[in-house]
Amino acid sequence: LKGDVADILPYASSLWVGDGATFVTGADQDIQSIDAISSGTIDISDGTVLRLTGQDTSVALNASLFNGDDSVSDQLVMNGNTAGNTTVVVNSITGIGEPTSTGIKVVDFAADPTQFQNNAQFSLAGSGYVNMGAYDYTLVEDN
Repeated sequence: LKGDVADILPYASSLWVGDGATFVTGADQDIQSIDAISSGTIDISDGTVLRLTGQDTSVALNASLFNGDDSVSDQLVMNGNTAGNTTVVVNSITGIGEPTSTGIKVVDFAADPTQFQNNAQFSLAGSGYVNMGAYDYTLVEDN
């Protein structure tokens, strides 16, 4: 399934991605909740933003990053209570890699922390890091 138009799914929608299936966002999307627990994949690797609002979401997504702090990155933005495990799969793209001082944001908990809880756990697929040239990139929580 591919959504080439921004917000193709209504804000109050719920998306279920079945085992072995992939939803390619194709444009920025706001989705109330996603159930990808059955090993479905949400692919946001084309420079888009996926904003999730809801509880108990577990999503596997693709993200492209690299080239220092100025890198353009796909992002998973959460605006509500979160829970579950999310695996971030990083696509290989061209580039030699560069050091970062502030990092490259791929996941953002944008909800008001006084009203919502972020209990989601994020990890990189495979070995837990991505190598680009002389640099290894890992997920780091920014408080």
